[in-house]
Amino acid sequence: MGAIEDVYEDLEADISAEEFEEMVAAKVEQMGGLADEETAAMLVAHELDDAGGEVEGIADIEPGMDEAKFVAKIVGIGDLRTFERDGEDDDGRVVNLELADETGRIRVSLWDEMADSAVDDLQTGDVLRVAGRPKDGFNGVEVAADKAEVDHDTEVDVE
Repeated sequence: MGAIEDVYEDLEADISAEEFEEMVAAKVEQMGGLADEETAAMLVAHELDDAGGEVEGIADIEPGMDEAKFVAKIVGIGDLRTFERDGEDDDGRVVNLELADETGRIRVSLWDEMADSAVDDLQTGDVLRVAGRPKDGFNGVEVAADKAEVDHDTEVDVE
């Protein structure tokens, strides 16, 4: 087996071997000879793995996932809460959002700077593109957001 096939075998993305080889060839060309096929294969695999975590809907988010990426509409915004952190001078801040899509609802926590900007910039009805870490919470699965940004171009229907 060649280097490209080895990298493809370790890949967890849903892509055919032919598509992967085409992407590797394009990457070699894009790099202008700075990367051989094996290096290009690893770069493509890394890019595909970064695209991972995208779920079809909120109902697909599970606590064991490393990361979940999804789009949902804000149906509720909690109050900004502050708390003392052990051994730190700065207080921590958190805002909990209730997000929903066609498949369900989920609580998303925004921490510190994201919590501050949420209070100023977000409102019920906004559509958010979220990437975060799912975990078991008090009321089911919750997501601690690593990234959350408003997506003005996407519509999400919520009943």
